[in-house]
Amino acid sequence: MRSIKKVFMKLAVCDARDYKRLQTIGDSLMKLSVTDFSFHKRPNENKKSWHEHRVNQISVSNLAKLGKEFGIEGLMTSTSWVPDEYKLGVTSPRKTMEDPLKANRKQIAECVTALCGMCLIIYGPYKARKFLKDLKLDVLTTKPIMKLFKRIL
Repeated sequence: MRSIKKVFMKLAVCDARDYKRLQTIGDSLMKLSVTDFSFHKRPNENKKSWHEHRVNQISVSNLAKLGKEFGIEGLMTSTSWVPDEYKLGVTSPRKTMEDPLKANRKQIAECVTALCGMCLIIYGPYKARKFLKDLKLDVLTTKPIMKLFKRIL
């Protein structure tokens, strides 16, 4: 989780154009990784079932659910950091916490895809796939041994 916080802080510095670029990279990585999983783990199924599996894995609702479970929503939400004594119209400091802002499902899913793109750029493909595996997406983190080569050896 510590490395994800580091990646998230770098992501927070990005402007809108770079954020969209990272989303595109992350989306491509997720599609490739889930398709690779389907190809190697479900070789007898047809392309339609591979496509449906990929769509279900990379849907906004699934990415938002997995992002919440992983704790990404907590990194996205924030509260007012200005102390009460510096706010206009407040005479004495209060001890109550303000409610955090809520991120909607689409924002969480976009953040997850951008984090995947940032992980790929910073750490490389192996750790990026490991991050996807930690998110509980169906991806391979090791190279599968082809059955043909096993027969030859």
